[in-house]
Amino acid sequence: MLALQRGGLVTRTYLYEHIFDENDDSLSNLIEVHVSNIRKKLGKDFIKTRRGQGYIVDD
Repeated sequence: MLALQRGGLVTRTYLYEHIFDENDDSLSNLIEVHVSNIRKKLGKDFIKTRRGQGYIVDD
């Protein structure tokens, strides 16, 4: 999802809506875990966090 929206802001809400079932009331940290794993593999600056807004993968 982040790669498809490269250069644009992707909100956590957008990611949760596309990952979880609409009936799931989970407040999981799944997204944060995956972002952390991607940063470990590709470098900490690959995905930038805009606090309170979401994530950006630069061009």
